[in-house]
Amino acid sequence: MTGETGPTGATGPTGPTGATGAAGVTGETGPTGPTGPTGATGPTGATGAGLTEVATVTSEGVATALVGEALTVEHASPGTYTLTDTGVTFTGCAVVVTVNATGVDDTAQAGAGGHTITVMTYEGATLTNNPFSLMVTCP
Repeated sequence: MTGETGPTGATGPTGPTGATGAAGVTGETGPTGPTGPTGATGPTGATGAGLTEVATVTSEGVATALVGEALTVEHASPGTYTLTDTGVTFTGCAVVVTVNATGVDDTAQAGAGGHTITVMTYEGATLTNNPFSLMVTCP
């Protein structure tokens, strides 16, 4: 005859933690998310003073005044033009001159002061008679 089974013994201590396994393979990059909403439109900036084309001048110094009637042109030397209007003070004005010639090296520069705008036109580095348009904006 077999006797009764004895009571279960106490649980033994927990064993040590095993080593960390190797890292798994990195997954593929997911799809790009949707575009976020458009931000609010910023305020409109102040309107600046625009340029006004005041004259066109032929290479011989003949001006067609587009603004005012008192603009005169003096053309005393090659490539140098002096435009004068005694009713307007050009000091502090922005002056832009554009050569109306087709040569690759045709350029112009202008400066303003008092009642006068001086324009010089060039072919390369040489003062040369060229037709031009003159634009001005004043504060």
